Amino acid sequence: MRKKELYWIFAVCMLMLSSCLGDTNTQITVGLQEAVYQINPARGFVLKDGRLIYSSQINSVNADHGDCFLVEYSFDTSNPELQASDSLEVELLGQPVPIPLWPLDQATLVDTILTNEQYISTIRTRTPYIKGRLFLWTEMKEPESQVDSLVMSYDPDELYTEAEGIRQYNLYLRAVRKSVEENDTIPVTMVHTDAFVIEDFLNKAAEIEKVNNSEVLNIAVNYASGHNKDTTAVNWSRSALIEFKRNTTSGIWERD
Repeated sequence: MRKKELYWIFAVCMLMLSSCLGDTNTQITVGLQEAVYQINPARGFVLKDGRLIYSSQINSVNADHGDCFLVEYSFDTSNPELQASDSLEVELLGQPVPIPLWPLDQATLVDTILTNEQYISTIRTRTPYIKGRLFLWTEMKEPESQVDSLVMSYDPDELYTEAEGIRQYNLYLRAVRKSVEENDTIPVTMVHTDAFVIEDFLNKAAEIEKVNNSEVLNIAVNYASGHNKDTTAVNWSRSALIEFKRNTTSGIWERD
């Protein structure tokens, strides 16, 4: 059973539980969630389970089709839309938070340290994929005022590596400092949320997996996490595998 179905079953169960306890409040608040803004075919935010949420408040959002956000909202669990459609009217809580959206480059892997390169401490396991965008939560030790540019690429001549019969499609992530306030020199752990357009890369990987009759596709994000002893090249670390499964009905590859 897909997570989407489990999520809404959970919501209905919460409603039933509230009724049993005599609680007439059927409003549920959902914390910050990754979302992609769309204009067509219907205006709203698409969540990781594929559901579209909409609100009259969206009229105040200044965004283009495909832009990425973190949204917080509440909804009424008694709303019949929960069972009848893939869209849901909600109340947005606060302004949606814009998320930087980065392209994916084709580039032969180079280990040379970049000018103003910043090292990534870790990539968290929260990695939703929505409308062709992969969302990543990364940690870096840097001053609070620092602004970074992220570069994600893949090697077109070597899309994947193979270990123990498992193909791992490799993305490579690096960060470059763009600016920082002059007096801000104390590094702290900063958590960034960014989105990357990887749809074409995923489609290339899917074609290979289709030929191999596979129902699972694994992506690994390799990230520059430090440098070697003589500071001539970066050291690479690897995220937990990001697993996609093929929907046997639609043939679409989806995050579990």
